[in-house]
Formats: sequence, structure tokens, C-alpha cells
Amino acid sequence: MKIYSDVISNLQHFWTTSMNTQGFIITEITRPENLEMDYDDSNTFYRYAVAYGLSFPEIDIGKIIPPREISPIKDPQRSTKFDECYYISKDMV
Repeated sequence: MKIYSDVISNLQHFWTTSMNTQGFIITEITRPENLEMDYDDSNTFYRYAVAYGLSFPEIDIGKIIPPREISPIKDPQRSTKFDECYYISKDMV
């Protein structure tokens, strides 16, 4: 769907620079020529494509964890003391 493709495209730079990932590769799913369906509707084809993707075992695609099961990430404790943040000894030079 175009809306999801646009969102992913807009976030590519953020994901590759801020999240230490390689981003996503967006590919269009082409409908096979020999596919026989009761309805000639592109939305129906995409629903079948999603169902097909969800039919793979977890070991092959990774575990999907709902957001409600992910614990919040705590901010790291940072020192507010200047000498702890920027201390340079004679041994470091």
C-alpha cells in the first residue's frame, strides 16, 4: 500500500543513521500470471500475500513481540560533573 511505502521511505534516513540498521528495501509484490482467484481485485491479492507471509514459521522470520510486552527503555544515567565527563590525564596524552 502506498501509505505504508511512503512512511517507510520517509523514515529510511533516520533508521540508517540513528538506529544502526540497514533500513528496509521496498519491493512491489507482483501478481503471478498463472494465479487463479475468484475475484479479480488487487486488494484480495494483497490479502493473500499477507496471509502467505504470515504462514512462515517463527524460526524463519523472527519472533514478533507486541508493543505492550516490551518494557520501556530507561535513559542512561549521565554525569553532570564536568570533570567526570571530560577528564584527561597525563597518561591519556
